This record gives sequence, structure tokens and C-alpha cells, in this order.
Amino acid sequence: MNYEIITQNKMIFVGFKQHFSGHPYDDDRLDQENEFFCSTRGLQWLLIGASSDPESDYCIITNIDESGYDFYIAYKLERVNMTVLFNKDASGISANELGLEILKIDKSKYIHCQTNEMKFPVNEYIGMRKRLIGELEGKVTLRSAPEIAVYHWRDKSAPSFPANRYIELFLPIA
Repeated sequence: MNYEIITQNKMIFVGFKQHFSGHPYDDDRLDQENEFFCSTRGLQWLLIGASSDPESDYCIITNIDESGYDFYIAYKLERVNMTVLFNKDASGISANELGLEILKIDKSKYIHCQTNEMKFPVNEYIGMRKRLIGELEGKVTLRSAPEIAVYHWRDKSAPSFPANRYIELFLPIA
């Protein structure tokens, strides 16, 4: 499997989360994730409109424990858009009232890889992550830090359901 070790600079996202049950890569994840994406379309479009990367959804997994894990749908926003969004006097509504949070991820080392381009790469991504963990066993140590998947979904030049979608995976390592 092709992967690289990279150092990712500090990243700041704005997103919303849901606590999912189970393990991040068990069979229940796809159903929970699909439901979460479908039930939050309005918030997604709001953040896509303010995003500095409107072609990508950032899915961030944190706080994994016996009860499950937190799954964020997040976006990178221009600083001015983030400031206005979190200022009720400027936007007319508080981002906190919408359930939005600022996520700060410190500079860190990651294993980085990506799926092939296709219409729906989520199944390949989950399998890729499992294979990568197997290949890395004994070579690197995963860190308890946010795991990031970047869903490259929207291509302005493609039809509404493009075949050139892909997912990048960033696994935090020590």
C-alpha cells in the first residue's frame, strides 16, 4: 500500500459532531455516518459557503472509548468568515446555537494515504485503513489524537455525482 509519513501544520476547523456507538471502523459506522450526513445538510451548506476549501468535507474522529467515538463533519473557514460566524452581533445567530464548534488540531506527524478515484470511495477507505493498520503494526505507534479523513466530493466541472471522488486519510502517529 502506498503511504507517506508527513508533518501536518496546526489546523483549525469549524464543524459539528455526533457521538457514534461502536468502533470507528465496524459495520455500524456507514449507517451512522450516512444518517448524520443526510440529517445535517443545512449546516453543511452553511459551512461550505464560508469554507476556504468548498470542494472537501473533513471527517474527524476523536474521543474513542468503550461507549463509542465523536464524529465531526468539519470545514476549513477563512478567518474573517469564522469571526463573523461566531459573532452573534455580526451574523444574527450564534454559531454555538447551531451546534457548531471550533476544532484545533496541533502540528503533528501523520501517516497519509488516499483511495482511488471512484463514485463512492467510502468502502475502499474503510478497508484501506484496516490494511494500513496491519502493515504498520510494529513499525509505528498510533497516537491518541484526531484522525482525519478528507472527502473530496465536489468537482465543479463534473456532473452532480462525479466518478472522480476520493478520500485522503491522516492517521496520527507518535
